[in-house]
Amino acid sequence: MGFYYAHHDYDWEQAQYYFARALELDPNSVTAHQWKADAYCYRLLIEECAHHIAIAKSLDPLSPFIEVLQGVPLRFGKQFLAAEQHFRSVLARYPNSAAARFQLAVVLDAQGRFDEALEQYDRIYAVYGPKLIGSAMAWCYSQLGRHEDARDMISTVRQLEQEDFVSPTIMAGTALVYEGAEDALHWLGKARDEKDHLFSAIAVIHHFYYLYEHPTFQLFAEELGIPRERLLAYNERRPDFL
Repeated sequence: MGFYYAHHDYDWEQAQYYFARALELDPNSVTAHQWKADAYCYRLLIEECAHHIAIAKSLDPLSPFIEVLQGVPLRFGKQFLAAEQHFRSVLARYPNSAAARFQLAVVLDAQGRFDEALEQYDRIYAVYGPKLIGSAMAWCYSQLGRHEDARDMISTVRQLEQEDFVSPTIMAGTALVYEGAEDALHWLGKARDEKDHLFSAIAVIHHFYYLYEHPTFQLFAEELGIPRERLLAYNERRPDFL
């Protein structure tokens, strides 16, 4: 219930209530701590997110996935170099972890190291496919001036959207590559209306940083439980490589 209200109904108060109730019933629930951590991070409450991931790690210290998650507050906190180091460390121990490689690709992308990001995206393309990472790959292609590759990837994602479900939040990412803010915001509005679970993460998807000053994006953030002041303060935090 906490996951539903946090990621589908966007009701932060109800989500907090149910997460608290779950942990009251079972303080040692790794899943409750993990999902509560996600919800905190998505609402730019990074310290609280890290706190619950640390508890999850203490409860299940041998879980490779929980180990991956330890780097997530670093990524969302824009400590990209530290996050990169963490995910590389995880991959040294678990080289087949698609989750760790995805996170590494994202932090490389966020640092503007697009060739390196694409190398990592390519290695997990068979796992995640264009539905999940197509827009990120198109972004990297476009930033490298590989516009034909970018447009081909966008075309692939849009064809899939016509034939099957593709997250409107992902479609917003494809729109941001060439069409611009208004088209991206249109898709984000569709994502909100359809209760797309990825919509709850828009504040920490770094490609959307360009939309933070837009009143419509700020309204979306407020609907997710993120006050405008918190959103803008987060936007002012410089990544650790600058």
